[in-house]
Amino acid sequence: MSVKKEDEEYKQAAKVFKALADPTRLRILSIIESESMMITGIVEKFNLSQPTVSYHIRILENAGLVKTVKKGREVYCSLIKKGILKKALEFSKWVKGVE
Repeated sequence: MSVKKEDEEYKQAAKVFKALADPTRLRILSIIESESMMITGIVEKFNLSQPTVSYHIRILENAGLVKTVKKGREVYCSLIKKGILKKALEFSKWVKGVE
């Protein structure tokens, strides 16, 4: 593998880990794990403003973990790949030495 390709893979991995490094973003993943949800619905589950939730979703989207679809005035958010939260939590336990 070329150094340039490796660098791109490392950059993408860093984006994913950064996105997963926030408890709010992990909670968002758990909320949309089973079905897509409007951002306003996600906001209702948190004690956060709509712009703050949108900020977190943008980070998850830029990392390639979620996708958003605009339907009229509403924006729906869903996971790109099912099981990402489970794998992230398993990885965390593995790193910590708890299996």
